[in-house]
Order: sequence, then C-alpha cells, then structure tokens
Amino acid sequence: MANFFQKFAVRFYEGNKNIILKLIHRPLKPRWIWFEVTDLCNSHCTHCQIWAKKEHAQPLTLAEIRKIFSDPILRNVESVINSGGEAILRPDIIEILKMEHELFPKALLDLSTNAIWAERALEVVTDVLHNGVKLNVGISLDGVGERHDQIRGVPGNFQKVDFLIARLKELRAQYPQLLTITVGFTLSRLTINEYWKVKEYCQAVGVDEFAVQWYNQSSFYGNEARSTEDESDIREEFKKIINDQPLSTMRERWLKLLNGKSIKFNCFAGNSFFA
Repeated sequence: MANFFQKFAVRFYEGNKNIILKLIHRPLKPRWIWFEVTDLCNSHCTHCQIWAKKEHAQPLTLAEIRKIFSDPILRNVESVINSGGEAILRPDIIEILKMEHELFPKALLDLSTNAIWAERALEVVTDVLHNGVKLNVGISLDGVGERHDQIRGVPGNFQKVDFLIARLKELRAQYPQLLTITVGFTLSRLTINEYWKVKEYCQAVGVDEFAVQWYNQSSFYGNEARSTEDESDIREEFKKIINDQPLSTMRERWLKLLNGKSIKFNCFAGNSFFA
C-alpha cells in the first residue's frame, strides 16, 4: 500500500509540477529543445518554401552552441530535436550531436532527415552510435511511392526513405538500447489521402513510431499565405485521422480546435519548450 501511495505522489507531482512551481514563484525550466541546425534544405516541398530562402549569413558556431547549451537553466533538458532545413547538410552535425550528448548525457537526441542524402545520414548515425549517443532518427514521409516524391519535389525520394529505414533497422539490431526509428507524417490537404497508406507502410517495415504533425503556416517556412485556405470540406476526414492517434493532450487539442473549441487549462509550452 505504501508503494502505491508513493507512486501516486510521484505521478501527481509530475503531472502538476509546473502549476506548483508557478504558485511558489520558482522558475520553470525547459525540458525540450527544437534546434534549427541549419536553414539549408535539399527538398522542394510544395507545402514549404524554406528551400527557396537564402542561407542564414551567420549560423551559430560550435562555440556559440556550447555556450548556449551550457546555461544552467537547461540542466533539466530531456530531449533535443535537431532539425532545419535538413540537419545533415550541416558539415559539423556529428560534432553538434556529440556535444549535445556531452552536455545533456541523459537526454534523447533526435535527428530529423528527409533521407535524400541517405548515405550521409547513415554515416552520421553510425558515428554517434559508436560513441554511445542515444538517438532517435525521424524520417519525413508524406506519401507512398511517387506521391511522396511529388509532395516533396524530389524524384526518387521515397526509394531513399525505404533504403534508409532498412539500413537503420540493421543498425538498430546492433544498438538496440540506443537507436529508435520514427516516421514523421505532415497532415495537410496535400497528404490527407495518403495517411492510411503511410501508416500501413510503417507497420509493414517495422519502425518504432509513426508520428503525425499538423501542417503549420509561418514566415519561417515561407508559406504563411496558405493560412487563409478554407479546409472545411476535409474537416471530417481530419477528425477520423486525429481520432486514430494515441490518447494525448495534443490529440484532444486538435479535436477541440476542429470543433471551434479551446482547452480550459494553462499551457506551459512557453516555459518547458523552446526553439
């Protein structure tokens, strides 16, 4: 019985920690980081224009990254998502991942890739796994076969995804405690008819997770003009897909937004997560 109450107390605290810390005026420390390693991209996605933008003139150096990530406010970080652009286009991506592992030894590092440079991705993953880095590789997939290539604007991209997943599974067998494989699907008008096909594909090839993200419009992606598009005609299909997701706060938020409602609780994303 004592063990039960101990577990309950821990779960209660973890679930309400931010509220408690705010009430006693303690700082809320970030737990998740999304890091734009580079704004270069070798995709030509129809739903994103970041590939058409000029490269940032002064990307962060390794020394600057170390200085930022060494700040004591980040000592509770549990996850670092390394993305872009296309993260592996950055020549020193291996050094960045090793540095993050050094500074956040208990954190799960995430490397996002479009798989266009599949061989380079394998080089990066193999190197950091050999150095004991716990890594999740997230691979973008918005359709099966030629439809993915059309959406992503690069012929042969799906074949590269298929190849990369197969090779990563071989590495996962060698490093079962370190490597996981996720397929990321961007849900939008362009991809809505591909969802069930991609899900079936992921089940067939045996990835660890099939993650669905809702399509975002912003100046960062150069696609903010699309925010005025009317999607009422596909709302019901959106609901079917979102209802197919595992139970989570995000799932409930999506459903409420589609029904024109809001979630009635304080959001701490601005404290626990940053880009």
